[in-house]
Formats: sequence, C-alpha cells, structure tokens
Amino acid sequence: RGIGKALVEGFLRHGARKVYAAVRKVSTADNLVQIHGIDRVVPVYMDLSKPDTIRDAATNLTRDVQIVVNNAGVLEMAHPLNHSTRGENTKEEEEENHDNHHQHKHKNDQHDPPHDNNNNNNNSNTQQNHFLSALEYQMEINVYGLVHVVQQYVPLLQKNGNGAFVQINSVSSLRCPHSQFAAYSASKAASYSILQGLR
Repeated sequence: RGIGKALVEGFLRHGARKVYAAVRKVSTADNLVQIHGIDRVVPVYMDLSKPDTIRDAATNLTRDVQIVVNNAGVLEMAHPLNHSTRGENTKEEEEENHDNHHQHKHKNDQHDPPHDNNNNNNNSNTQQNHFLSALEYQMEINVYGLVHVVQQYVPLLQKNGNGAFVQINSVSSLRCPHSQFAAYSASKAASYSILQGLR
C-alpha cells in the first residue's frame, strides 16, 4: 500500500519484467501478486531490524536485481526534554520499501509513569529516556537498516551491471520541522549523509 504499492505498479507499468516485494509479512503483497502474477511480483521476507534477513535476500533470493529502492523508515515523535502529551505517546512506522516495495506497519501506545511532584529530577530523566529510546529505535531502522541494505546490495548491483540504488528520504533530513521530530530528523540527516558518501 501507499508509496510501496505505487512503486511496484510504476515499475511494472514502465516495463519491469519482475519486481521483488521485500516485506516483513509476505501476505501483505498478496493483492499485488493476485493482480500481476507471481512471476512479476515476487514477495521476499525482509526485516531491516534483522540483518540476517537482508543478507539472505541479497545472497539467495534476489541475485538478479538491477534497481533497489529503499523506502524503509519509521517515525516516533518525541521531544528532547519531555513528552508532548501527558499520559500517552504513539509510535507509528511509515510504510517501508526495499527492492521497490517493503511495507512495515506498527503501532505501539506507551503510557507515561505517574507524575510525581516530589521527584521532578526522576521525571525529567524518564522523559529524557523516552527521547533516547525513540532516537535509538529510529536510528536502528532509518540508519543502520539502510547501511545493511547498502552493504549487501550495492556490490550486487555493481556485479549486475551497475544498476541504481534509490533512497526515499525526507525533507526532515535537511530541516527539523518541529521539536517532536528531532530524533526522526537526526536519523534522516544521517541517512542522507550516508547516501551522499556513496556518490
């Protein structure tokens, strides 16, 4: 669905013989397979938080790939100093896309600990830890996940005739639009720098 689905259909519409749909749950690609056929849309299990799945896909399942599109990304809003809403925080992952289509949807509601007026320092530390947790989570997927994909697929692309590696990034990589996006923007800025290093 979303960007990933549009990428798959766009590649097929413009003449791609086969598109590997890298997904965390293979059944999410069922609709595309039913429409276009298993010979044209090939679901491949991949989880960017698990490097072994990336290596297995590159080594055993997608060795003839010529274009890789990485749309994998997660977003968790968190203020560097405190929570935006007392009582509840929401984590949402964007759709993910790798080898033209990689979906990854997750939602997790986290509740703040009870407010303690007599222990402001401890409360501040809890809030800081939430930001650090959000930062670590987004770095794991948006940065380290990207690096694992790059390291596995760029050599394969070179071997297959110097194809293209495309990263779907965000304007947040250049400018943080809001304090709640600080961790996300940091991860996207890092991914932008890594891609620039490949030019």
